[in-house]
Amino acid sequence: QDRIDNIEQQAANFVESAHFDQDTIVAKKVNLVERYKSLVDPIKAKRSKLGDALRMQQFVRDVEDEEDWIREKEPIVASTNRGRDLIGVQNLMKKHQALQAEIGGHDPRIQNVCDQGKEMMDEGHFASEEIAKKCQGLTDRWNSLKDKSNQRSQDLEDSLQAQQYFADAHEAETWMREKEPIVGNMDYGKDEDSAEALLKKHDALMSDIDAYEQVIDGLKEQATACKVSSLL
Repeated sequence: QDRIDNIEQQAANFVESAHFDQDTIVAKKVNLVERYKSLVDPIKAKRSKLGDALRMQQFVRDVEDEEDWIREKEPIVASTNRGRDLIGVQNLMKKHQALQAEIGGHDPRIQNVCDQGKEMMDEGHFASEEIAKKCQGLTDRWNSLKDKSNQRSQDLEDSLQAQQYFADAHEAETWMREKEPIVGNMDYGKDEDSAEALLKKHDALMSDIDAYEQVIDGLKEQATACKVSSLL
């Protein structure tokens, strides 16, 4: 471009000085400028297309990177392992909560890739149709991952509720098993003092049983809640 500008300036100087061959000089200048423009315009157009092609390849790479990340997490959120006991469920819930935090933290990256695609389409990119398909595919897969993660969270909550009930019920059974021999004791005392002592023990046992009724009622409520959650 600098050389063309220099040629134009030289031609202008010849014309200004009334050079005897100024018509030929001007014609030559016009021809050179037109030929230069015929080279520059296609080069600029090709440069623009190469830039668009590079952006497209970078976009495709970004989409594939995000899909790989999603693919890595899909088997985890699709797990049917709900734990075999209370501690097992609690450990699974901690792991899943960490995964959910990771998914939540990754959301801006997915959004950024989709925003890049939208920007390219808004600019009229030559591969807008393919970009739209890739954006939609990535969005669908991302939403599916989040839905499965939420379902996994609910499944673990239900499992925790059930395992908590089993643990509490087992504790209640143990408590009752300890009391059954006392209730079934046929010793009524051999004299007044022993009978009175046995009566006091029995009254204390009755107080314990009456107090424990709240625990049994709580277990009934837990069982009902477990049934309800299984229907949701």
